[in-house]
Amino acid sequence: QGRATLKRGVEIVVEVTKLDQHMQGAALAITGEGRVDFQTAFGKTPSGVAMAARRHGVPVVVIGGGLADDAGGVFSHGIDGLESATPNAMDLDVAIQKSRQYLQDAGERVARLIAVGQRMARKSAAARTRKTAEKKKAAPRRAKGRAPARPKAKTRKP
Repeated sequence: QGRATLKRGVEIVVEVTKLDQHMQGAALAITGEGRVDFQTAFGKTPSGVAMAARRHGVPVVVIGGGLADDAGGVFSHGIDGLESATPNAMDLDVAIQKSRQYLQDAGERVARLIAVGQRMARKSAAARTRKTAEKKKAAPRRAKGRAPARPKAKTRKP
């Protein structure tokens, strides 16, 4: 007879949606939660996305309807970035009514931060390339086919 096993809901969702397959080759995973707090790291959807993403080396950004004071605790559990969907404190009814626009705005803010990081990486790579070229240029050159000159051995007279 079969044995029943107890699984957390998020584990079932990850399995049923074949999230691991979707993570293969992904550059970034963006997920969401109504309110992000420290508990988000334990069994809520973003934690399942983070577990799957970590297995494939994919960074994870969570967009939350709101961010609790302890939301930063998720960073030590595989979540790399946080963004709030709501621009300020507001009634839940208003947040729900304007959710489409707020989520689009939050997505744009995340994309802009990624673009900033990419520009920084390109600038850093260009600086490294320049330094390498300058070092090569400054290095003493030797004639083709000739070995570098060896210093003459000093001999002592007895």
